[in-house]
Amino acid sequence: MRNILLYIFLLLSLTSGANKPDSTRAELMHLLKDRAELFQTYSQSLQKHSGIFGGRTKNDMRYSQDQLHSIIELDNKIMGSLNRALDYRNFEKLNYTYDSKAADDKNKTLQQNNETLLARNTILEKENDKIAGEIARYRFYFVILLLLIVGLTVMLVRCKLR
Repeated sequence: MRNILLYIFLLLSLTSGANKPDSTRAELMHLLKDRAELFQTYSQSLQKHSGIFGGRTKNDMRYSQDQLHSIIELDNKIMGSLNRALDYRNFEKLNYTYDSKAADDKNKTLQQNNETLLARNTILEKENDKIAGEIARYRFYFVILLLLIVGLTVMLVRCKLR
């Protein structure tokens, strides 16, 4: 039953937004301060002797017992706060693990895409060089053909003029 209440308390604390490290730390410091005060009153109650012959009365013992019970309740609150802080830390570690795994997967995908694009780029550069070579060859053929046409035209004009 106690564990069920603890889980309900943790669930409520997680949904309330009070699970930030700073607020948890402040809560712990406040609880520890309260515990120190309660322990001080408990210590004082132990030294209280209001009996007839300087002994402790039943009311003195009940008061000390009530103070001790309050300390135990506060200790339970401190443990709950520590558990929430630990759960939050574990949650952050888990998120970090998932984030780093997602980043690694993304990096692997990007690296594969980069390698694919580099291979495609190499193929296209080879095709580009091949086409550039063909263009240079066709230019050479064009210049030769143009010179041949000019030469034949000059020969025809000389033949007609004679």
